[in-house]
Amino acid sequence: MLMHRPASVFATFYTSKAAARKAHQCANSMDMCQSIDISIMSAKRIVELAHDVYFHRYPQLKFDGSLATFLVSACVTLLYDVLDPETTSQYAKQTFHIVEQGIKCIDHIQHIGPTTGKAVSLDIMKAAKDALLSTRSDFLDESLVGDFHWLH
Repeated sequence: MLMHRPASVFATFYTSKAAARKAHQCANSMDMCQSIDISIMSAKRIVELAHDVYFHRYPQLKFDGSLATFLVSACVTLLYDVLDPETTSQYAKQTFHIVEQGIKCIDHIQHIGPTTGKAVSLDIMKAAKDALLSTRSDFLDESLVGDFHWLH
C-alpha cells in the first residue's frame, strides 16, 4: 500500500489526477492510475474492516490502539483523493461516508499513544475541512455541508 499511497500523494502536486498522469507518462516507471486506484480501494477496505470489527465482530478491540495508525492513514489517503478538481459531489459524498466510518472507529479507540482517539479524529476533520476550503472552495455545496457537520 505504501507505493500506491506515494502515487496518491504524488498526484496532489498537480492540478488533477489527469495532469499527474500526463506528467508521469513521460517517466513511465509505474502505472499511476492503477497505483492510485489500489491505494484508494485499500484505504476503503481498511476502514470498512475496522468498522465491522469494532462495531460488530469484536468490540473489545476498541481498547487496542494498534489499528489507529492504519485508520488515520486510510482516512488521509481518501481525503487526498477528494481534493482532485475532477471529483464529483456524489463521489465526494461516498468518500466522506467512508471517512466518517473511519473517524467513528478512531473516536472509540481508548488510547493512541499519549492522546485519545477523539483528539486524533478531530484533527483529521479539521485538516480535511481546511484542505477542502483552501483548494476547492467552490466544491462545498449545501448538500455536502448538510450531510457532514464537520465541514461547517
